[in-house]
Amino acid sequence: MRLSTIRKGCISENIIKNDLLKRNLELYEPVVDDKGIDLLVVYLDSIIRVQVKGHTYMNTKSSISIRVTPTNADVIAVPWEGNAYYMINRSKNKQWGFSFAVKPTANNQKEGVRFIHNYSEFPTDNEELWKNQNNTTNQL
Repeated sequence: MRLSTIRKGCISENIIKNDLLKRNLELYEPVVDDKGIDLLVVYLDSIIRVQVKGHTYMNTKSSISIRVTPTNADVIAVPWEGNAYYMINRSKNKQWGFSFAVKPTANNQKEGVRFIHNYSEFPTDNEELWKNQNNTTNQL
């Protein structure tokens, strides 16, 4: 029996939620998910909007591709094989996509390859992203 898209989405979101909770981050869910924001993380008095992209597909024998619909999310979270990976959304409100290498490439290329294991940290150490956030917890 195949899983429905809704069930796959719930599983994907739970992988990301579990990872963020293990990192001891303050985590919230929007009441309505109609703006492409699945989770809210409060960090350094900023609200970090997270979109979970559980629908990935093998682009090549060694990489997965992720399509991002226009969203105001700060971070795109990608569950893969039970683990969580994070990418800063630098193309807000635009449709875009990216790929991660999940296995070594056929020619063993390493330079210029975006390996998924390099994106396993939630980007809380990126002060450039958070220090200029206008959405502070005081504005909630």
